[in-house]
Amino acid sequence: MKFLKFAEIGFMIICALFCLSLLGMGLKWCGRAKQVVQQELDPQNLLNRYMWFKDASAMLDKHLADAKTLKFKCNNLQEMYKGESRKDWARVDAEQCNLWLSEVDGIKTAYTNLAAEYNAAMAKINYRFTNIGKLPQGADKVLPREYKPYSEILN
Repeated sequence: MKFLKFAEIGFMIICALFCLSLLGMGLKWCGRAKQVVQQELDPQNLLNRYMWFKDASAMLDKHLADAKTLKFKCNNLQEMYKGESRKDWARVDAEQCNLWLSEVDGIKTAYTNLAAEYNAAMAKINYRFTNIGKLPQGADKVLPREYKPYSEILN
């Protein structure tokens, strides 16, 4: 009989320890979840992300402006030599136009890569600063949710 009582008490102690360890793991998990939420919603972290999106948006706009400028320059050369074959152009002008067109191709690639990175980052979470009425102090413009690929904007 004494052995049975001792076994029951031992079993109850083991069950209690098991339950406490489960409770401890649950509390640890909740603590980690709280830490992640605090880190993600930290004002400094949100500001850093906003600044990255703002910088990326400005760089994408710059890429478009640069590509338009280079295409405009090349079109001006083509207008100047209107009706003439490309082989009849002055060598310097033909080389310059080719260089500008090569630069436009590089800008297209850079734009496409940055737009894809911007779109992927924007899709990861619903950032508050992309919604009207919840901009950081000093911000006056809502950032775009998505940038279209270069091929859909200019050709």
